[in-house]
Amino acid sequence: MLSCAIFEDLRVKAADFAQFDKNAATISENIHESWNLQKSFETNFVNLLKKWKLMEAEDTRYLRVLIETRNQAAHASGINISKEEVDRLIDEGMERFLSKKLLWGIQGVEELVLKMKAVDMFPATNPYGFDATAFDALERLLPRYHFQALDTMVERIETGGALFFRNATTFLRVIADRHEPERRPHLFRVLLSKRSLPANSAWVIGILAANPAILLGDDKKLEDHTDASLAAIIDALSPSDEARLDELEIAVRWMLKNLKREQLARYNATLLAAARKIWDRPSWILNAKKQEVRATFQHTLFMDTSEPEGAERFANAVCDRWEEGYEELLVKALEPRSAFVLLRDLFNGAQAGQKRCSALAKSKWAAMPFLRTKAEHFLEKYPGRAEDLLANGEEFGISAEDFHEKYLSLPPGYRLNDDDHVADEARHQPQGNGNVAFLARKRYA
Repeated sequence: MLSCAIFEDLRVKAADFAQFDKNAATISENIHESWNLQKSFETNFVNLLKKWKLMEAEDTRYLRVLIETRNQAAHASGINISKEEVDRLIDEGMERFLSKKLLWGIQGVEELVLKMKAVDMFPATNPYGFDATAFDALERLLPRYHFQALDTMVERIETGGALFFRNATTFLRVIADRHEPERRPHLFRVLLSKRSLPANSAWVIGILAANPAILLGDDKKLEDHTDASLAAIIDALSPSDEARLDELEIAVRWMLKNLKREQLARYNATLLAAARKIWDRPSWILNAKKQEVRATFQHTLFMDTSEPEGAERFANAVCDRWEEGYEELLVKALEPRSAFVLLRDLFNGAQAGQKRCSALAKSKWAAMPFLRTKAEHFLEKYPGRAEDLLANGEEFGISAEDFHEKYLSLPPGYRLNDDDHVADEARHQPQGNGNVAFLARKRYA
């Protein structure tokens, strides 16, 4: 009975798939011819499956054992079939065949491609959901052909036509969104290297955060393509998408810690795009002095803070997000002139009405003691250059002497603490990092 059930199941599946695959059609015709002549078709069926490699070796082995066991049980062979052996065959038959659709190889891949060119597989009114549609199509193939199907989609995504492009892009995105570990590295490198993903494929950042070592490789050309694709995707990230930006920071921190100089150079566009998004986060601050990325970080920092909104973003980051010691790390990476320019831009932000910048300026930069000190040293040593930088900064206009007196200098021996010169707006904003309290333990001349 088990043998009849399994081979009948295979006969029906072959007939159903005959319209899509010529080999399935040949097998189906062969079975029906034998059936009409009341001949046994099972052995010939298994031979054809093996010849065309339409079934895994273990599955064909099981079918041969099943045929042999059935013959031994049906005839006076003198061989006893134990209950345990029958139970094993039933369980295995259910697992391998009766509970599954018939799986196909390269023919199935080609038929899937043809279908994707002719039919909208993912209409807006899809009643089953995109996940179900994609995985149902993939599960019709033998497991060893899954990657070949994905590779084929990527290879033809630019030449298969508009409908194929839409189907393939959706299909690949659904598969990658599942974050299956065995497919993640493959999909990441293949999809990005082929530049087949639109810039809004933010899910790629999640894959990268989960396994940043995917970036390692020996193919320089592949890494160049990956760099360009990643940079485009990062550029398209929304500044308000905190979850994705958190994932991006995880990936960047790993890159800065683990990649060698030549590897970082290959991902220059990626790092530049990341810097524009998260330059105010610890992943950059902790590596501000690192030679390989120092120029990228500082260029992005000064480009952003030159505008009042960027200066306010920096001020908020220092007061709300940075931990004790981060400001000191940043300032150590800056030349005295750069420190003065950054403080000037924060001052310009205050003059433009940015709330946090205004509070910090009134407090004489209480939350930024190292920046204030380094900027003051530059002004004292190079007053003429400081005057020029203030004049070039904005139209608000303030002399170097007045700037020093109002916003930098502290009385000799003065101990700055949380109650002195710290404006209410700055003191009552969420801190979380102890920067202002930290000042109470330091003395500035």
